[in-house]
Amino acid sequence: MECGINILHILESLEETARRELYEETGLYISSLQLLGVFSGPEYFVTLPNGDQYYAVTIAYVTRDYSGELKTDGVESTEFGFFFPSEIPAETNPRMLKIIGKLFS
Repeated sequence: MECGINILHILESLEETARRELYEETGLYISSLQLLGVFSGPEYFVTLPNGDQYYAVTIAYVTRDYSGELKTDGVESTEFGFFFPSEIPAETNPRMLKIIGKLFS
């Protein structure tokens, strides 16, 4: 899953941000989190449709402990799903594929 640009609120930990953003964008609550990795570098350079550019830093977590009903918010999220590794959609962002690959390596 790719969860867009997320904002760390004042006095909020990275884990709290991950939990809040995931709930806001998917309707899922998560408890335990395990750090998968921090991803950055030239391959994370992004140019937005309006021409703005930035280097993204992605902090990825893994959990198997979730509850709630998977839903889109119609604005930041339009489609979600759970996939076996061999069934990940071809149009998945290449940066996300690298992160997913670390999960299964």
